Amino acid sequence: LLGRARAALVGVAVDALVAHPADAEGDPIVRDAAGASIPVALRRTAIPLDGGTVEHLELRDLREPRRLARERAELHEQLLATRRLESLGTLAGGVAHDFNNLLGIIRMNAELADTALDDADAPTVRDALGAVRDASDRGRDLVRRILTFG
Repeated sequence: LLGRARAALVGVAVDALVAHPADAEGDPIVRDAAGASIPVALRRTAIPLDGGTVEHLELRDLREPRRLARERAELHEQLLATRRLESLGTLAGGVAHDFNNLLGIIRMNAELADTALDDADAPTVRDALGAVRDASDRGRDLVRRILTFG
């Protein structure tokens, strides 16, 4: 981890290995032989001996677990975004089908009204009913686009 021989670490004071202050996440930092900072989980154990105490350090490199945690968080965000888009597509599809049903009723009634007209009412009312049919056709095209999006 430190890029040093084990023999080079024997007798080195703990404070000389572990940099203070800790990193932004609160973990201690050690420096490797090239001087790069490495966040570590530190476990310190004092081992009593007849002639004094030996301090044993156990360091665990946190670079890879942190990278994996960042990657996991990014994937989680992507999953949430995908779920939101899926929900939006489902909603759009449901609204489009309901709107299409309403347009069908409007168009059918416009056609029924057109067939029930007398010739005297025909020119102006038929034009109005034609406008209703044209609008329902444009609505149908809009529904198709919404369904394509969904």
